[in-house]
Amino acid sequence: MNEANSAESYVSYRNRLLAESIPSTALSVFVATLVFEALRALTAPERVRGEWLPNLIQLLVPVAAWWLGSGPLRERPAAVMLAADFAYTATLIARLALPSTSVSGTALFIAVKMLVTALLVPWGQRRQIVSVAFTLVLLFLGLYLTAAELSGGQWSHRWLGPLVAGFLSITGAAAADRVRRSVFDHERELETSAEHLRREVEVDEALARVGQELIALPDTRRILEALCRLTTEVLACDASHTYLWDAERQEYAAAAGYGDTPEQWEALRLVRYPLALLGGFQEHIDAVNVEQFFLESGHPAAALLRQFHTEVLLCVALRRGDKLIGVQNAEYRGRRQSFSPQQVRIARGIAHLASLALETARLVEELEAANRLKSEFVATMSHELRSPLNIIIGYHDLLLDGGFGPLSDAQRDTLRRADRSARELLELINATLDLGRLQAKRMSLDLQEVRVDELVDEVGRTFAEGPERPSLDLRWNAAEQLPVLQTDRVKLKMVLKNLVGNALKFTDQGGVVLDAFARDDGVEFCVRDTGVGIPPEAYATIFEPFVQVDAARDRVRGGAGLGLYIVKQLVAGLGGTIAVESQVGRGSTFRVWLPRAAPTAARAVATAPSEVNLRAATG
Repeated sequence: MNEANSAESYVSYRNRLLAESIPSTALSVFVATLVFEALRALTAPERVRGEWLPNLIQLLVPVAAWWLGSGPLRERPAAVMLAADFAYTATLIARLALPSTSVSGTALFIAVKMLVTALLVPWGQRRQIVSVAFTLVLLFLGLYLTAAELSGGQWSHRWLGPLVAGFLSITGAAAADRVRRSVFDHERELETSAEHLRREVEVDEALARVGQELIALPDTRRILEALCRLTTEVLACDASHTYLWDAERQEYAAAAGYGDTPEQWEALRLVRYPLALLGGFQEHIDAVNVEQFFLESGHPAAALLRQFHTEVLLCVALRRGDKLIGVQNAEYRGRRQSFSPQQVRIARGIAHLASLALETARLVEELEAANRLKSEFVATMSHELRSPLNIIIGYHDLLLDGGFGPLSDAQRDTLRRADRSARELLELINATLDLGRLQAKRMSLDLQEVRVDELVDEVGRTFAEGPERPSLDLRWNAAEQLPVLQTDRVKLKMVLKNLVGNALKFTDQGGVVLDAFARDDGVEFCVRDTGVGIPPEAYATIFEPFVQVDAARDRVRGGAGLGLYIVKQLVAGLGGTIAVESQVGRGSTFRVWLPRAAPTAARAVATAPSEVNLRAATG
């Protein structure tokens, strides 16, 4: 704020104080005069009767000042107060013409009046000088006309006293005005600081809202739609649009908008703005980042917007790094008013947040595309590998069964090792295919009635008929009267086979047990082993893909670390939970609970919520 504006504001502030002080000052003068005259009436009633007219005038002056200051002249408080001062002073000095009036008393009263006025009336030093000059001139004129005695000690009472009081009142008025100015400046500083803080909070809240909403959106289209809506709402304008730059065609095209009718948006969407039509707009906005335009009807680029009654356009640059990728605009329609500096600042922040959100969305979309390509490649390669492997395994079975003649013990041992390796490779390929389906969210549920005892027996016999393990005892058991599950039989069987196969793989001696029993309106499957166990620090990662507890130690056991990840995803899709208890060197226990009825809607298994409980076994 410059000095002229500050001074003008202080004058208004002082006039406001003066207007507010008129009622209290008038009341104080009225009461003081009334009390003084009442006391005189008690001590000298004959004087009061002879001076009724000046007494009445002195009582009417504050009443008139209050009325004028509150009504007809409330916009001119200084004039009202000065006129009241003149009238009251003239009435006091007019008493000198009365024989009963004390000249010294009047001079003393005048001196007190000047001092009190300087302290109580906030009208500044200049008006105090006017008041004092009028008072002293009128007093000395009255003394001269009444031929008052001024010799000896009377001189100091009647001349010097009022002069000193007038000087002190002027000095006091200047000091009081400096104090008021200091208070005013301090209040203005506080108001300015509070206003600045309020605007900062408004900017921060607006940008926080924009950032929170934009960052939560996953794709470019939804980000642009939300960007236009948020820009319109936060800037309190009438419409907003996003124009993206097409470097190949060298033109801008509307990508999103808010505040338009369907017909208006269709017209905007079809219009293109070639670089030649925009003149130096692109270079200018690239240099300054934000610019405000008042649209003129003669410019061809503004023709369509003018049809929508757009008067003012605020444009901000959208960037990818240092590269200009588009422009975000905000529009006033039907009103020709400027965007405030605070709105411009918010718009600049919105553009920065939008640029970050758009770049993030672009990277995510590129990653998703690369991931889809990778998954399709892996699925294709896995299918291509699985077909010859199945043929190889089939020939292994024929050879081991003697279909091509008898084999020696050495040949049979070598063939079994080759068959085991082929089956491990097929298992890895199948797991990779399952992982691809889960990540692509293409594995839907096929719900049917499942008898748990039959399924447990089927899984147990599958492993019992496999390669012999003399040092391992495999057992399975299903409790009686288990409820029939409404679930996906194939996926549940895959879960149990993964858990039992995993337990057999990591158990060298002892046993593996598969149990099933009823619990909490569902069935719990429990797979226990006496294997190597899982250390506590590995609990957080065992259900992640491609993770093995001890890769160097377990590489000899085979596998890619996908089994437990697939189990977790499948169990989640079936609406169940999985928990693990383990102790290094003592073995592990995996518990899978499934509800009586899985989710009824066919959906992608990978999108279902999951719950995993991990804890160390005790004892």
